[in-house]
Amino acid sequence: MPLQCRFYENEFPEIGDIVVVTVRAVENMGSYVELLEYKNLCGMILHSELSRRRIRSINKLIRIGRNETVLVIRVDQEKKYIDLSKRRVSPDEVQRCQDKFSKAKTVNQILRHVAEKLQYKTDEQLEELFHKTAWHFDRKAKVKGLGAYEAFKKAVSDPTVFDECDLDPETLKHLLTDVRHRLMPQAIKLRADFDLSCFSYEGIDAIKVALKEGLKLSTDEFPIKINLIAPPSYVITTQTMESKAGLEHMSKVIEVIKEAIMKEQGNLVIKHEPRIVSDTDDAELAKQYAELEEANREVSGDEDDDENEEGLDDEDESKLRVLELFSGIGGMHNALKKAGIDFEVVAALDIHDGANSVYAHNFNKDLVKNREISALSTEEARALDCQLWTMSPPCQPYTSLGNQKCGNDNRASAFSHLVHLISQVKPPLIFLENVKEFYKSDSWDLLIESLHSFQYQVLQFILTPPQFGIPNRRRRFYLVAHLTESNLCSSFVSKSEPIQNLTLNEEFPALPDCDCLFCIQSPMKQISQFLDQASKEFRVLEREVIVKYFRAMDMINENEIISDCFTKGYSKRLTGTGSILQFCEPIFSKEYLDRIRNENDQSEIERISNSLTLRFFSSAEIARIMCFPEEFSFPETQTEMQRIRFLGNSVNVLVIAHVMHWTFGKHFRK
Repeated sequence: MPLQCRFYENEFPEIGDIVVVTVRAVENMGSYVELLEYKNLCGMILHSELSRRRIRSINKLIRIGRNETVLVIRVDQEKKYIDLSKRRVSPDEVQRCQDKFSKAKTVNQILRHVAEKLQYKTDEQLEELFHKTAWHFDRKAKVKGLGAYEAFKKAVSDPTVFDECDLDPETLKHLLTDVRHRLMPQAIKLRADFDLSCFSYEGIDAIKVALKEGLKLSTDEFPIKINLIAPPSYVITTQTMESKAGLEHMSKVIEVIKEAIMKEQGNLVIKHEPRIVSDTDDAELAKQYAELEEANREVSGDEDDDENEEGLDDEDESKLRVLELFSGIGGMHNALKKAGIDFEVVAALDIHDGANSVYAHNFNKDLVKNREISALSTEEARALDCQLWTMSPPCQPYTSLGNQKCGNDNRASAFSHLVHLISQVKPPLIFLENVKEFYKSDSWDLLIESLHSFQYQVLQFILTPPQFGIPNRRRRFYLVAHLTESNLCSSFVSKSEPIQNLTLNEEFPALPDCDCLFCIQSPMKQISQFLDQASKEFRVLEREVIVKYFRAMDMINENEIISDCFTKGYSKRLTGTGSILQFCEPIFSKEYLDRIRNENDQSEIERISNSLTLRFFSSAEIARIMCFPEEFSFPETQTEMQRIRFLGNSVNVLVIAHVMHWTFGKHFRK
């Protein structure tokens, strides 16, 4: 069983402490909970202590599996009774407690991981490590939980912090490695929005001078950027490790600009004060730039109509014209954007109304058409005049969970028709994705024979997301074909076998602006980096279900760096459709759970199941793991089961973006 240790030195909380608990059972008089910071000591929240208001529904106030922030009102150490109150905790106290809990939990996880690496056998060994490190710093700072976190954080840049802990070299090495991995500071993005105007005779010059005055305050620590949204709106951004100092510096920059413009009878009005922004906000800002750039394009009135039309035609011809076949929810479309390709989707064809509604929700609704691919005529395909055909045909005829009839499956008939269309239309570029079992199937034989007979150069890949630092098994076959006689882009050399092992070089260069493991050798991402906030309602598994399917489920925790492939049957079936997540203490390692499963000890399985809290990944989390952009969303009318089904049939955006970049994307970058 994984080693456990309380977060703080005192074995019991004190009256008046505010703690975090997990609800384990809801009874008539109260709810039984476990105190997460105190090695899961048992406590009770009486229902009279749930709310100051009249209680109409207990379930709206407290639920099994949910974390709550509560006040300790009674402690009997001899009988181990702990009474708790939820109604006496203010919102500010909840926030402070959650912050302390998060930091103390981080320290606890670091030390438990160190103990696991050092192969500690008992909780007493782990407790001794806490005495020497975390609790030592808490005592020194006289702040429970926060003293250790601040010391560990300081150790990232100053390892001498641990000199006073009397640690042996091996323990110190593992501790420093884990501390740096978990607590290395990440740059925080800051932003403010303001309107800047000046209507004097030299107004434009005055605005330029004022902005330059602000830019003079740009430093290595606080690099300042100012961008025009649309007159008179500007946005100022910076990145820093220290949010408080960064916000103060940004306010100072705005004040300098304001003073400079007011000297010229101008004005500055702050629309949004300096604030921390997310990647989603950044994406929205980039979208604003693109929309305004398009809206502000001007054609000189002195040029004649023919010249104007010629210029527009040239611009259109520079884009890669794309036909999406089996377009689904738009995975290929997102991959083209991720690869930085200058493209235009002419049509997106799919037979499934639900998938088409997702595509239309995220992109131009006029692009998507409900069409049976096998009914697409040669004349229609030729009239679309597309240079790239992308396709992700149904995988069920080939997958190990399907019937494996391959080309004899009725669902493969559309693909056979598509091969015929390729032989007639001969599109310059073809991109195909499917399960790895597609390789060497009779459908693959048919496609390869046709491509070679019409002088296509072919590159094939079998790749999986962990090669790019994404913690999800999804091994897929990719094929890119380029018509030799086409001068659309420089040709590549065909290879008879799929490429499976990658090395960063001229043949397989880094994708610009990509921070994945392949491109910049960044660490493998943990599952925690893809999860929703804890306040969200999740689909939690009942204990009876856990016991019944214990041997079949792939159970992981947020610290893992791998998960099983999510299929369309996820959350409907528990076997072979994707991983299940532990989300409450105690957290068991995957290795430990696998060992229990293999030992096939039913009594031990039932005992462990009492402590396990498992949930399904949400559709939003699966979309992140499959590298869909944060702004990607589903229509509100679609259920969670429908969303998961569509994602299970989709593709990994990041992997496809890399393959596109290596083979043809670099010739069509914006």
